[in-house]
Amino acid sequence: MGRNKRRSVYPKKKQNRNASKVVAIFLAIIVIWGVIAVTDYRHVCHNFEKPMFAIATGTADDGGPGTYIGLGYSFEIQGSFMPEDENPGVTRASFYLLGFKLSEAVRE
Repeated sequence: MGRNKRRSVYPKKKQNRNASKVVAIFLAIIVIWGVIAVTDYRHVCHNFEKPMFAIATGTADDGGPGTYIGLGYSFEIQGSFMPEDENPGVTRASFYLLGFKLSEAVRE
């Protein structure tokens, strides 16, 4: 009498392909999120401009200083954004990732 081998409903190759697709999609999402966060960080903390992807919440009347929130990150921005200002743009910015302050930039 031979052993009865239990066979899987799905072949292993198909399970491996599905798992690799899920991992690839997850990694693609992480890479896209990282590019968005780094782009906003560079805009605010290096170029002293408003972020491209973060949404303004609690900003001043001129739409400049205040809090900008992205997916998992945020900025607290101070500056002058009126066209008649001598040096318009961000003068001080704090970068938060998942609620932890990571960086602060000051324009001199």
